[in-house]
Amino acid sequence: MYKKGFTLAEILIALTLIGVIAALTLPGLIGDTQHRDISTSIKKAYNTLNNAYGMIYIDHYNADKWATSQANVHNLLAEQMQTIGYHQNDTYILSSDGISYQYTSISADCTGSATNDPTAATQPENPEDPETPEEDDSQTISNYCGTMTINIKGENNFNDRPGIKTFAFYLTNTGFIPYGGKGTAYTSPSLFVTGQVIYDGDFRYLN
Repeated sequence: MYKKGFTLAEILIALTLIGVIAALTLPGLIGDTQHRDISTSIKKAYNTLNNAYGMIYIDHYNADKWATSQANVHNLLAEQMQTIGYHQNDTYILSSDGISYQYTSISADCTGSATNDPTAATQPENPEDPETPEEDDSQTISNYCGTMTINIKGENNFNDRPGIKTFAFYLTNTGFIPYGGKGTAYTSPSLFVTGQVIYDGDFRYLN
């Protein structure tokens, strides 16, 4: 019995349809993978830093007792983190999970302060009196010691592609806090998307 096969035109139409479907779905799949990789790496670094802080606290108490310099912070953290290629004179830490860390001291006695969401508009204390702004305490970081910048690709470049490869945390007298508070909505890459990703899983800045 004669069995009819596909014509060349039918095959070409089918291939065209497959190509269109792939073109529509592939960017979304790539984006989802990138989002997942970034989120996993940032949360891992966040947990690593605060776990290390907790261990340091046992022997050295709060950060105002030991966050006096980059070298001191690196040395104490490296004792608690599994590291690769870390030496006392290095200017960064490379952990065994492929994330690199670099600390920049701001206040050796942890008395600094910073605005965690520099784009946040301050609200007036009295809506009828716009001349009296009220400080948004939820966005103010106090007891600020310095900044820990990470590179999720494990590279010794902490200025490269903020919000994509590099992210940041405040070291305070009670632990590490992500740059950027809850509910921020940055639409372009910045170190301040760190909290946006951790707290809200918000990647609109990559779109």
